[in-house]
Amino acid sequence: MKRIFFLSVCATLIITLTACVTTGSTKDSRKAVDPNTVHTYRAPGLKIEAEAMLVTGTSIAEDAGASGGQYVPLAKESDSLETRIQLKEGTYELLLKMRARDTDRSFLTVTVDDTSYSVYPSNPPLGVWELTTRIPVYIQVDSPKTITIRITADKKKKAASKHLCIDYLQLVSVNK
Repeated sequence: MKRIFFLSVCATLIITLTACVTTGSTKDSRKAVDPNTVHTYRAPGLKIEAEAMLVTGTSIAEDAGASGGQYVPLAKESDSLETRIQLKEGTYELLLKMRARDTDRSFLTVTVDDTSYSVYPSNPPLGVWELTTRIPVYIQVDSPKTITIRITADKKKKAASKHLCIDYLQLVSVNK
């Protein structure tokens, strides 16, 4: 009985640590999302699913553990996500919900307009969906404007990996 329990726990752990494997179909979202779409921030926060962003070089995959059941893998440096957001003046905290298995290949570059930030999960990555609270990105807006956010695998670090997956972007207003 103890052996069966141990094997069950091990099997569950292996399944949990499995890479971002597509469990269902994939689809090309480049036709589904209008590149001119602008999201409007409303308090208390904004959540944009990866599959609702402009996806380039990759496709949407399915995972029951992801928010909305879908995510976008960034397997190559040329793969990217992009979205535009209308913001009022203030300070905002941007976090990504991502999953990465490999410490060396879990870095992202988040570019807000012309400013780039390196973002990564916990160290080592947990191999499960997690918010990038370790390295949040703060955006200061002095007057209402539309910003462009682009998410790519970080070329300055090591090569991207099929295990680097994005679930959603979260933006909240903060007092800084």
